[in-house]
Amino acid sequence: MKSIRPIAALVLLSMSPASRAADELSYQDVLSRLTDMQRLASPVIPGERSGASTSHDRDSAYDTANGTYRNWSANDDGWGFIRKEGNDQVLVDLEGPGVLWRVWSAKPEQGHIRIFLDGSTTPIVDKSFRSFFDDLEKDYPGLAMTLSRGRNEFVPIPFAKSCKVVMSEGWGAYFHATHTLFPKDTKIETFPGFTPERFRSLYPWETACGSRGN
Repeated sequence: MKSIRPIAALVLLSMSPASRAADELSYQDVLSRLTDMQRLASPVIPGERSGASTSHDRDSAYDTANGTYRNWSANDDGWGFIRKEGNDQVLVDLEGPGVLWRVWSAKPEQGHIRIFLDGSTTPIVDKSFRSFFDDLEKDYPGLAMTLSRGRNEFVPIPFAKSCKVVMSEGWGAYFHATHTLFPKDTKIETFPGFTPERFRSLYPWETACGSRGN
């Protein structure tokens, strides 16, 4: 029996959700991460990476060629972007299966936010950046709120292949979008937009998140 125990332990470990990459993620799986505190103490799934796309000052950068920091004190962080497409600014450009977890801004204005998923030319969101937050706060108060004068939305937006966020002129200033990218063979349902069906699926999570701290 003593020789079997280590093998059994390895088998059980390999079956642990935290120790293997998920082959398929439903929207309910994604939503569960909003409230599953045990995940915070679990190992990261191999191949899973998280990060953020922000409006940070691009004049500040790390030069990998010579290992030096360039203009590290640059602090004009409200208006940075990845690139321009015509008069629009691309603020998020991600490849692979993943989830956009949060969008934040300290100063959203009337310029439009457009969110494109999986290479589609039709955005799932196309409205003024300010209305984007206003409407979500009205419909999902537990998942969208103003905190310390910053506008936040926490409705998960999964994508199977890619995610691009484009802002039109006059969108405002200061932008963060946090994301997770999964291993490339992960299958995940792409967010269809803020439909009535999606509203119903979000309601239990919106209620649970809205009651945090109470």
